[in-house]
Amino acid sequence: MLKTDALSLNGRNAVDKIYNRVVSLNWRQRREAIETSIETEALSWGSQSNDSAGQSPHLTSAIVAAIIERLGTPGIIENDQAHLFAISANLGHQTAACDWFIETAATSILSSALPLSSEGLPLH
Repeated sequence: MLKTDALSLNGRNAVDKIYNRVVSLNWRQRREAIETSIETEALSWGSQSNDSAGQSPHLTSAIVAAIIERLGTPGIIENDQAHLFAISANLGHQTAACDWFIETAATSILSSALPLSSEGLPLH
């Protein structure tokens, strides 16, 4: 089941509105636009529906998941995208973001490590 299917009419309208705003943007711009929309519009998404303002963190993550699903992204390719995946209600998105952050951190640690000299080290 897609996250869009579980949203109220207001939630689906929010997904459509934000999707149309971000579809042609790069991931940094998408992240900024989605975060701005969440900050300015989240409380109105629950009005006139079964969603209450108290559920807005869940509603927000469901909207982010639905937008990502609509974008049809096969995998994470950059940091801003991973940040969006991390706040998605979709467990697959969250797992992909976690994997991305772990891989990025490990790569950073390994690439910044000082090269070891083999002098004086026993060879096995």
